[in-house]
Amino acid sequence: MLLSISVVGITLCGADVGGFFGNPDSELLTRWYQAAAYQPFFRAHAHIDSKRREPWLVASEYIDPIRKAIQARYQLLPYWYTLFARSEADGQPVMAPMWFHFPKDVNTYGLDDQYMIGEAVLVSPVTDQGAGYVQLYFPKGTWYHYPSLEVNDHLYGVLNSFASQLMCNMKITVNPT
Repeated sequence: MLLSISVVGITLCGADVGGFFGNPDSELLTRWYQAAAYQPFFRAHAHIDSKRREPWLVASEYIDPIRKAIQARYQLLPYWYTLFARSEADGQPVMAPMWFHFPKDVNTYGLDDQYMIGEAVLVSPVTDQGAGYVQLYFPKGTWYHYPSLEVNDHLYGVLNSFASQLMCNMKITVNPT
């Protein structure tokens, strides 16, 4: 839904961390924080009958991964501000499906589990509980791992990226073109 409403002009969008209803366990809530940190609108919010979702209330082994996700969000704030200013000026979505930025690559048309933030940042969140890996598709180009900025110019096509540990970085890559 976020990708759909983003391309039709509703750029300040995001999901309630943990979902509005229900009570996700600590692992899933952590994954949710990690994913939401890379959405235009980021907040932990839920129905009054749901359990509280503040980061400091989860089991201790999940606090650091949540902290890192929130810190990554803050590190990218200048980029977010730039994207929102551009969106206001020219209507470009802040968050977009892959096909929006790679329209000539037919392999991007069916991708709904990864997306671009602006033209540079590819995000593939881990959304399944207990997932051992995520599958990513890289369009042709030079990609850099974030935050290390290690060059990955050999990436093209479908790759399995292992994400079995909550401590690992979310799969973020940057395309400077």
